[in-house]
Amino acid sequence: MPPWLWTTATSNIAIFPSREAFSADTRVTTQVTDRWIEVYSAEYVGDLSYTDNAVEIGDLTVYDVHGYNPAGVYVRRISGKTDGISVAEIIISVVGDQYAQEELDAENDEAERYPLGPKEYWRSRLVGNATYGIDAHPMTDDEFEADWAESEEE
Repeated sequence: MPPWLWTTATSNIAIFPSREAFSADTRVTTQVTDRWIEVYSAEYVGDLSYTDNAVEIGDLTVYDVHGYNPAGVYVRRISGKTDGISVAEIIISVVGDQYAQEELDAENDEAERYPLGPKEYWRSRLVGNATYGIDAHPMTDDEFEADWAESEEE
């Protein structure tokens, strides 16, 4: 199924630090700067392999890890820089697809706002960039058009 059709996930839970547990539509001002701070959707940054059910990050070891290996690593950023830091969270996900769904929802929202429309947004993201087919070749424009036409029929 093409990515632009992925609209549901097996989970709809997002975990925020307790001080930042607000919806993306709510803007919060800091007392120091009196400016808006927004927490953005999680974005995938790569995979983290682990062995013996333990994840090692520098000097830190987290034991009794069970789930997908490699684990997905996501970051959640905040608008602007607060005390020089733009990353609000680093998330290592070994189960579920909630963070992947969160990232996809944000991309679908961006596609709706794209000046040329969702189809051209996804064309620019997928053609020549996404792998396609059994041989995992870069997606062609013809393949994109065929998939888009198929998605409109459903």
